[in-house]
Amino acid sequence: MSVVYHQQPIIDLKSRNIIAYELLLRDLAGLSIMEVNLRPELFVQHMALLVEAKAKYIKTILSRNPGSAIFLNFTPNQIATESFCDAIMIFKDADIPLHQIAIEVTEHSEVLRSGSVLRNLKTAKAEGLMVAIDDYGSGYSSPMSIIRAEPDIVKLDRAFLQEALIQSREAGFHIGRRVLSRIIRFLKDLGVKVVVEGIENQRQLEFVTEAGADLGQGFFLGKPSDITSTKANVIKDSFWVGQQAV
Repeated sequence: MSVVYHQQPIIDLKSRNIIAYELLLRDLAGLSIMEVNLRPELFVQHMALLVEAKAKYIKTILSRNPGSAIFLNFTPNQIATESFCDAIMIFKDADIPLHQIAIEVTEHSEVLRSGSVLRNLKTAKAEGLMVAIDDYGSGYSSPMSIIRAEPDIVKLDRAFLQEALIQSREAGFHIGRRVLSRIIRFLKDLGVKVVVEGIENQRQLEFVTEAGADLGQGFFLGKPSDITSTKANVIKDSFWVGQQAV
């Protein structure tokens, strides 16, 4: 069964270096990601296969950029299963440094109220993996969801950026930036790294940098690309939360 992933870079906003990649599913057994999303049970049925494919692609990326972190999307149903913790050990068996892997889970579907999801995320963290809350602010957003999950990273949904930009047009640039800055500062006070998604132009890049975000992602910084044909990017910084860069 064919599984195809693409990669999208994540940028350190201070150094402007690529320090991480997110793996994005593009094809599962001939089905597009849009078709797969309409059948969420496939993510659970084929979890081991998907993790094995992720491991293969991760090895390719790390062979070019050994210091990069890798962000991986898992559905709430995948994380809630008893087999999730066994599945992520496939990375360990493949000799992939677990501390360079971030497990992404969406925040908007109230999944962080699930005891099984929280337990399995805690187990993943105990094994050395990072936890990233994705799409924070896109729907069901609560500070308690962050406190419960104890993530290493929070990815702000593009809606936060768009709303801050609207505020900047209506009330002035500094007002809009201040709104975003307060959200970022709140998250940083909880000890997490903050990624802003959806950066599409130079102005937005400057906006989120001045607002204090740690990392950025979006088409302006790099579009998803074929891992097997993309030329190696030079990674000048290593990044993983709670670890010493070497």
